[in-house]
Amino acid sequence: MRDLDDLNSEVQTYFEGLVNSRDTNFRNQAATKWQIAPGSYDFRTVRRELVVVLSGSMQIKFDNEHSWRVYSARSKLNTLEIPAGADFTIITAEGLQCVGISLNNLNTVFDTWRDEQLQRYDEIRRELMMWGF
Repeated sequence: MRDLDDLNSEVQTYFEGLVNSRDTNFRNQAATKWQIAPGSYDFRTVRRELVVVLSGSMQIKFDNEHSWRVYSARSKLNTLEIPAGADFTIITAEGLQCVGISLNNLNTVFDTWRDEQLQRYDEIRRELMMWGF
């Protein structure tokens, strides 16, 4: 059985159709699947999320930071935590597919066990890739 289940939700489009999202569930957690065309985009989060890059790569810079971070599906740096209320910019040259999993309801103390959880989510990312996401 797949862990990522589409809800009967419509695709939401942003940035003149260059960014699309669909609400979904992942292991009983609220999640959003994103497809992002090449370009530069400014975002603001509402909830705390763990973002798993499934394909492509991105550069991300939070408004309160000076440097860019790079995350890619082809590297170990494929998972990041985005705090609630964060303003940030994403640049992707090749396009991007990712899943944002809500951390608001996880039954774990994420901050204390960050390394263990990131390893777990890396395994989940590989599992998602096997299912074609």
